[in-house]
Amino acid sequence: MEPYQIEHLVEVIGSDGQIDQIYNYLVYKFQDNGAYLWARAYLDDMGTVSIFGPFKSETDLTPVENSSLVSGVIEYMKMRYPNLQAFGPNGYVKIP
Repeated sequence: MEPYQIEHLVEVIGSDGQIDQIYNYLVYKFQDNGAYLWARAYLDDMGTVSIFGPFKSETDLTPVENSSLVSGVIEYMKMRYPNLQAFGPNGYVKIP
């Protein structure tokens, strides 16, 4: 399993010429068997990646079941990050 796209994004938050926060992160996008999943890693904390999904598609974020997509993404991310977490209904949960 490999991402079909990896984006490097930088968001600068602030007003009146003052910078309050800078978010510098990677977004990994995956698709498999009619489902979509994405993961985000902040470049100032390259030890942790957060996984979101699976969803119906990139444009329809209705949750779906797809254990093969989830396990493939976890396997891919474990080769790159020591700490994995998933975002669920009760917040972030560590993935062992």
